[in-house]
Amino acid sequence: MSPPYASRLSVVIAVCALGFGAVGSAHAQFHAVEWSNGSVINLNPPGSTISEAAAINDSGQVVGSSSGGATEWNNGSVIYLGGLPGSAAIGASAINDAGQVVGIRSFGPAYVATEWSNGSVINLGFSNAFGINNAGQVVGVATGVPEPSTWAMMLTGFAGLGFLARRGWRRTAIA
Repeated sequence: MSPPYASRLSVVIAVCALGFGAVGSAHAQFHAVEWSNGSVINLNPPGSTISEAAAINDSGQVVGSSSGGATEWNNGSVIYLGGLPGSAAIGASAINDAGQVVGIRSFGPAYVATEWSNGSVINLGFSNAFGINNAGQVVGVATGVPEPSTWAMMLTGFAGLGFLARRGWRRTAIA
């Protein structure tokens, strides 16, 4: 008998380079699943109301998100990746063959791209990381990074305001 989520609509997110499996989400229940050798494996952690798998590496390590935040599934174990003090790990989006994981954390309304590597949490300093290759190079999206001309215009404006403040505002009375 097949599991109840096996017959529901599922979407393949990533395919393992070895060609033996894929990961995705069973939409009806929002459970992370892995397709491997013709079997569907429910990865949803116990007690989690929602989970989604985003990537898998050649070793079969799967990363994504669950109710616990950024999550890694490795040989039947569920690992919550966590974040820095004051932040919440929202989700992991990619993993390379060395086990380096990238994703996103939040600090209140701000989002920070993050790398989890060898037990360390590394702030990458831009908005979201989507991929990491086996050389450790990360790609993602950066927002709010001003161009040099914007910095120049802003500094010129501040200098002008400083000059006016130092000089003092002079008002001429109209008679």
